[in-house]
Amino acid sequence: MPSGKFQNLPAISGGILVFLAALSIYLATIAPTLSWGRDQMGVDGGDLLAAVETLGIPHPSGYPTYVIALKLFATVVPVGDLAFRGNLFSALLSAGTALLIYMVILRTSYLVLPSCPAYLRIFSGLIGAISFAATPLFWSQAIITEVYALNAFFSAALVLLACFLHGSTHEKAESSLNSNKILLILFAFVAGISAGNHLTILSLTVPLVILLWSDLGRSRLLSFPVIISLIVGLSVYLYLPLRAAQHPAINWGDAASVGGIFWMTTASMYQEYVFGVGWEDLPDRLFSWVEITFQQFNPLGLFMGLLGLHWSFLKLRKYTIALLVPMVWLTIFSVSYRTFDAQVLMVVPFLLFSGFVGLGVLRSLSSIQEAFTGWQGSPTNQNGVRGNFAAGILVGLLGLVVIAVLPGTLVGLNFNDQNLRDNRDAYTHAQNRLEGVIGGSVILLKAEQDVFPVWYMTYVEETDSDLAPIAVRLLGYEWYREHINRLYPLRVPSSLSQDVSLAIEDLVGHNRGIGRQVYFSYWQPSINEVFELEKAGMNWRALLK
Repeated sequence: MPSGKFQNLPAISGGILVFLAALSIYLATIAPTLSWGRDQMGVDGGDLLAAVETLGIPHPSGYPTYVIALKLFATVVPVGDLAFRGNLFSALLSAGTALLIYMVILRTSYLVLPSCPAYLRIFSGLIGAISFAATPLFWSQAIITEVYALNAFFSAALVLLACFLHGSTHEKAESSLNSNKILLILFAFVAGISAGNHLTILSLTVPLVILLWSDLGRSRLLSFPVIISLIVGLSVYLYLPLRAAQHPAINWGDAASVGGIFWMTTASMYQEYVFGVGWEDLPDRLFSWVEITFQQFNPLGLFMGLLGLHWSFLKLRKYTIALLVPMVWLTIFSVSYRTFDAQVLMVVPFLLFSGFVGLGVLRSLSSIQEAFTGWQGSPTNQNGVRGNFAAGILVGLLGLVVIAVLPGTLVGLNFNDQNLRDNRDAYTHAQNRLEGVIGGSVILLKAEQDVFPVWYMTYVEETDSDLAPIAVRLLGYEWYREHINRLYPLRVPSSLSQDVSLAIEDLVGHNRGIGRQVYFSYWQPSINEVFELEKAGMNWRALLK
């Protein structure tokens, strides 16, 4: 790093403490296997894990960075089943994110208050970082298999790099300029490869690029090494057409074609949910999001964050605005996004706010110290040593209060709610769903809570079952009908109707004709009008009338 401020034992020790503290609470509460997460905000895990196992392509936008990274991690760290490795991957990334936030707070605290004692910077960094690590929303994503831990890690890395680049624009030393070149190249690479994990990171990347454009100028930002680094990062998207052409078992969207790539990368199937919350539902939605925000930081944390935000705006206006833009935009997007788990999109705004929490803590404690220092040097003070000692005691006591109220309270209040160490609901549900299902059969699945866990069991755990798990809601897509026909040519006719109801009739009729069983994970009257359904464990077996 260009600044030597981090190159000291106390700061390094503080970073290690942050990482270990965050990792400890995650490992103490981590899900042991496949999980739906808290409040079922992790139902995508089965889809992601099946894609990792088969080197396939999960739901839009395909998440190539995540699939490749988890595949490498799971190969190198063969601990537990694949689902546990996915959970462990999230835990390590989340602890790493807390460490990066700590470093961001150290760096920004130096920029806004260069004369501040190092111990106050370190303490403030610890409070901000661990407070974020213990926020219930981020914690819920840190102990399951999901893409949001990696997205948070990339977000924190981009902010840290931008913070260094922005803060060193006035450093004229040749070594500083050379370091800036390296950091800018690294920023471009992270910006590119992070887009391959979750596209919402663009809401952070774009304002940071505008900030760096203003600081460094167009020639540096568009230099050949920077552009090449960005392209290398973005090249992760080549995974989609290359693997789609190999027809893996999990292969959403037919990304081997131009239309398929566009459909995947633009997440076309989810666009109807964007700004999909109606005006009549908006007040309740806003109230829920305010409640969620208070749950993350509590009143003291919110006060410290707003104090730090104001201070940062006065000292680092352009940098602060570059962070405020994604915070506001992602909040609006999350509130208006019509899905039951839209609140997870608030992870990055809360991450950015936690940096301001650290600055608010620093502002409070440094102001107290300055007040006592001023009193100590005043003509009326007859005992400067005693005043200095009293100032240290008071700052220490207030620091203990902050620790107790912010990270201490968050950990204490949220531990039981976030604890998934004995939770095997998703895994058990998949086992029960497949219990009694005859090998070589077709099972029609509707809800994601059925589809994704069964995909995990079929393509990861029980690969010899020769089961054909069909996602009913995808039968309306031509690419999916072609995909399952290619996977199961004997059980899926090539002439499936694009009408879902008719496609189901085609599937059942075809399989009954060749002596194959067809199971439904759900029952509804329209199906029962065409087929006689008999209960078979958790499922219903279809018989032609």
